Amino acid sequence: MFNLHLENTMHMDYWFKQPDQMMGPIMWFLVVILLALILSGFILKLARRYRGDKFHKEIMRRVSNLNLTVGILGLLWLFMLTEHVLLLAWRFWVLVLSLIFFWWLSRVLRYATKRVPFLRAESAAKENLEKYLPGRN
Repeated sequence: MFNLHLENTMHMDYWFKQPDQMMGPIMWFLVVILLALILSGFILKLARRYRGDKFHKEIMRRVSNLNLTVGILGLLWLFMLTEHVLLLAWRFWVLVLSLIFFWWLSRVLRYATKRVPFLRAESAAKENLEKYLPGRN
């Protein structure tokens, strides 16, 4: 049975022991979410080919890598959980994967909101300067 109480999460034993096998709708919900991440990663990789803007391509590459990595590692963890593999099925790995996901997502969002406008302005200034230089038509 899946018991998630806040007082359980405060004990180290909760995070570092072999959890019960996940069954039923909760497991299938996780499988659907992880497969959706993997599918969206592949779709973004394919859609990136048809995008003209190099900055959009880079953002799509970063998001697709994030989705593929988290989806595959999540499915791998779910497999280890169902097979009762010691050490690799601990709940601790879900916590680590969640932290990595949110850190990586924050880096992608930071790139898209802070770095891309700066790079666009720099690229426009460079193009503006190069139109007056000889040798390039």
